[in-house]
Amino acid sequence: MLIPKEVAQSIVLETEAIMDKNINFMDEQARIVASVDKGRIGDFHEGASEVLRTEKKVVISSDSSYLGAKSGINLPVR
Repeated sequence: MLIPKEVAQSIVLETEAIMDKNINFMDEQARIVASVDKGRIGDFHEGASEVLRTEKKVVISSDSSYLGAKSGINLPVR
């Protein structure tokens, strides 16, 4: 079951307020659907694409490692 975009955005904002970290949710096409940085919504995220392909965590150490991605940890949400 997919998380509705409105719920994903709410989770992003609440988590950011607690952790002071940018959180993104991506859809099954690896597009950002929820983010603290609203300018990124709709962008392709290559790190998310890798997570979708492997179903494993992807750690990005450089903003230039993956197209449309910034450094951070990418995890599948089930």
